[in-house]
Amino acid sequence: MSEERMTILKMLQEGKITVEEATRLIEAVERPGENPRVLDAPKPPAIPAAVQPTKAALERAGAKDLNLGRLTELKIHGVTPAFIRAFKDLGLDDLSTSDLVEMKIHGITPSFVLQFRNAGFDPSVSELVEMKIHGIAADFYGQMQALGLADLSIGQMVEMKMHGVTPAFMTEMQAAGFDATLDELIEMRIHNVTPEFYDEAQRMGFEDLSIEQLVEMRVHGVTPEFMQQMAALGLEDLTLDRLVEMRIHGVTPDYVRKMQATGATDLTTERLIEMRIHGVDAEYLDMMSEFA
Repeated sequence: MSEERMTILKMLQEGKITVEEATRLIEAVERPGENPRVLDAPKPPAIPAAVQPTKAALERAGAKDLNLGRLTELKIHGVTPAFIRAFKDLGLDDLSTSDLVEMKIHGITPSFVLQFRNAGFDPSVSELVEMKIHGIAADFYGQMQALGLADLSIGQMVEMKMHGVTPAFMTEMQAAGFDATLDELIEMRIHNVTPEFYDEAQRMGFEDLSIEQLVEMRVHGVTPEFMQQMAALGLEDLTLDRLVEMRIHGVTPDYVRKMQATGATDLTTERLIEMRIHGVDAEYLDMMSEFA
């Protein structure tokens, strides 16, 4: 479908032209020079005289390219000349109608802008909106700076807020002995690596674990319960790497019990993993024993 045809259909959908006018315009576009009934594109609705003073006041405040549709949108969302002037005084004098409406919808005020400017930022309208949506105030940046995360960008702060990396979470992790980077903090939060989980890992006998190892344990479901079940089945060599590998390849307590019930010997963790990788289970061993 041509761009011209799409434009005409959109104008029809919006009620700017009639069906007959749309038909004639489409005929003119598709058969240029053949249709004497070509209509000029309809003009936008005229602005009523009663609305002209409002339009003039908004334009004096800094609003641009106002038509009846944009005036209506500004009116619906409560965008006043005073609202526009307040941002113009801050140097934001090139705001579109959609910018003004979005700022009004999300409650962006001049003081909100000033908080971030005083903190050293020069946020765009889209950044202001994003920070407002995620509840980021200038004191969040100050708190993170005090905890050692300096030179954060607006995008980084938004990501932290999205994943729940709060000053309280960072304080907890530092108290537990972690000196994590921003990326590590976000990854820990995503995978629910908490000081409590770290304590659990230590009780499992794993000391001095790195953040990467803790995340790996969380990702693959290596829990104290899993380790205890495997130890109760008599398995040794239950290192962190072995436990992770067993989880990855589906070596479960049930699988181990069934393999042990076949009478198979030398069922080390390494051998169980290898057998699981190659699809060797209790049923296969029982079948093979019939041919022995």
